[in-house]
Amino acid sequence: MVVGLAHLPWASLARRAFRVDHIRVEGTHYLDADRVGAIAGLHTGQSLLEIDGDRVRQALMLNPRIRNASVSREWPRGVCIRVVEREPLLLVRHGVPWEIDSSGVLLARSPTAWSPTCRCSRASASTGCRPAPSSTFPR
Repeated sequence: MVVGLAHLPWASLARRAFRVDHIRVEGTHYLDADRVGAIAGLHTGQSLLEIDGDRVRQALMLNPRIRNASVSREWPRGVCIRVVEREPLLLVRHGVPWEIDSSGVLLARSPTAWSPTCRCSRASASTGCRPAPSSTFPR
C-alpha cells in the first residue's frame, strides 16, 4: 500500500487542489481591486503553491501610487493583498495635472482623487491664496 501511495502524482494533485479561486484586495481608495490584481500579476486559476509573495510585492511597489504592500496566502484557495496607497496632498498643473504626496512623490492624476480649486490673483498673492467660493476641499 505504501508503495502505491509513493507512485501517485502528488505535485499534480497539489497544483489542482490549491488553485486560486479568489483574490482579496484591502486598503484601496484611489486604485481599484482589479487594477491592483493586474499590477500584482495574479489571476484566478494560478497554483497557490507557485505564487512568489516577494515577487508579487515587488511588482506592486513599482507602482508610484502604492506606498507599501503585503501579500499572503489564504489557504486553501485564496490570496490577500494589502496595500497602503499614497495620499495626494497637492495638485500641480504643469501641462497635465499631477498630484504630489507628502514625501514629494509625483503621482499621475487619479480620476477618483480630489482636486482643490484655488484661484489667486496678483493682488491676493501677497496676502495668500483664498479659495474661490465654488471650491471644495476634503475634510
